[in-house]
Amino acid sequence: MTFRLHNDADKPLRITKTMSDCPCIRILDHPPSVAAGGTGNVRVEDTSTSRIERYQGQVIVFTDRRSRAHVRLNIQATVGEPASQPGEGAP
Repeated sequence: MTFRLHNDADKPLRITKTMSDCPCIRILDHPPSVAAGGTGNVRVEDTSTSRIERYQGQVIVFTDRRSRAHVRLNIQATVGEPASQPGEGAP
């Protein structure tokens, strides 16, 4: 999954830390900063088990901005085994 962060300020926004509220969400990468007026991507992946389940979680992005010290990225999904494609698994 990719989340886009937009910096609408006139100064660069530095990302100081990221964390997830669940060990099943791994933060793959994020930019160290987002330029003034620019956009940056935060990429995460779900590493949960293969059983199908509904999930809600958060990734928190901490910044150097006093007025917006952190941003919460909310995730709602049904995770598990992918659906089979036509022709797969059928005799």
